[in-house]
Amino acid sequence: MLGVTDDFLTRAEGGVETYRLYQEREDELTLYYSGLAGFEAGPLKAQLERLFGHPLRLNLRWQATLPDPGGYKRQLLVSLIA
Repeated sequence: MLGVTDDFLTRAEGGVETYRLYQEREDELTLYYSGLAGFEAGPLKAQLERLFGHPLRLNLRWQATLPDPGGYKRQLLVSLIA
C-alpha cells in the first residue's frame, strides 16, 4: 500500500507536497494533504479499491500545512483493519 500511495501522491505533476492517509473504517479512508488544493484522487481511489478488494470512500482534506507527525518515518498512517 505504501508503494501505491507514494506513487500517486509524490509525482511532481500531482502537486501533493505532504500527506497522511488514515483509515477511519473498514471501507473509509481520509487523506490529509498539503500542496495543490485541486488534487484528483480518482486514480488513487481506484488503485486502493483494487488492493482492498472492495469499494472505498476516500475523503479529501486539504490543509495549508500538516502538523509534524513526530517520530513517524513515513507519511502514511493506516490503522489495522479489524
